[in-house]
Amino acid sequence: MLVKFTNAAEEHKGNSIFINRDWVVAVFNAPSMPGGSLATIVYGGPQGTTWNVEESPEQVQMLLNALDKGNENVQSRSKNKES
Repeated sequence: MLVKFTNAAEEHKGNSIFINRDWVVAVFNAPSMPGGSLATIVYGGPQGTTWNVEESPEQVQMLLNALDKGNENVQSRSKNKES
């Protein structure tokens, strides 16, 4: 499942970036980006890719967890329909 973030990389700053949540291994604060702006690094991918996003680590975690909650609700609704 893809999660939408805001790209913080200088050449794509402000553009949307969609990351496959199944690839996310770690999320942590980045050192200051050029111009002194803050960013969060999302690490993962099939080859250890890093993505710089504008959302805080807490926001990234919240977005990733929101998908889990949504999936649980879908699963519980489908179980209720089967009963």
